[in-house]
Amino acid sequence: MHNLLVIYILVNLINQLIMNFSSSFSILSTLFFAIIFLISSNLSFSQEKQMKIFESIKVLPANPSTDDEIKLIIHTIQPSSFCFFDSTDISMKNNKIDLTLYFRSFACPTEFERIDTLNIGKLPLGKYELNSNLFTFRNKGTPTSIDDISIGFKVELFSLSELESSSGISVYPNPFKNVIQLKNPNQEKHDITIFNSVGKIVLKTAIESKIESLDLDELQKGVYLIRMSNENYTKSMRIVKN
Repeated sequence: MHNLLVIYILVNLINQLIMNFSSSFSILSTLFFAIIFLISSNLSFSQEKQMKIFESIKVLPANPSTDDEIKLIIHTIQPSSFCFFDSTDISMKNNKIDLTLYFRSFACPTEFERIDTLNIGKLPLGKYELNSNLFTFRNKGTPTSIDDISIGFKVELFSLSELESSSGISVYPNPFKNVIQLKNPNQEKHDITIFNSVGKIVLKTAIESKIESLDLDELQKGVYLIRMSNENYTKSMRIVKN
């Protein structure tokens, strides 16, 4: 459709050239640039089919947790200048994410670098495979698949920075059998949340005394995560029930 329009313009320009020889220089100049535009358009579209477009896709934060709003940083180098991000389709099944990106491109055969951010939100605990396919199109033309890329990443229960936070509160013994003691030397109020290995909350309470006991007799043997937080900080650690 795009090429037919350019050809139609060329035919009309030639007709004007014949009918009005006095303005031939202006018409010839326009004709010349129209021909260059048509050639560059075809070259650019051919280049798109041959070039590697994806430079990288990175997950932000680098070590995401179930609490994080996960974003994708998409780095592409387009063969056509003035390339615009048009739309996206995303679907997920069995920890496999399929991402389709659509870019609207123009004819100028000049490299155009883009860095786009896409928010995919919070994800459950687990390992993920992201497969991305990039399409480009012009005007209302049919999108053409140009490039694809795949990456893998893991979502943890808590971020590394959270697990490494320090505070005055401590937990013992660890491993434990049925009861854990929470030592709170500053007697600050803390919200206590315990998660099982799949991220489900199994206990939620609050403490404020210097030493607090929690009876975890009903929990099955295994690894748990305990989060202790107040308005100033959050501390998380793994505890094991034998």
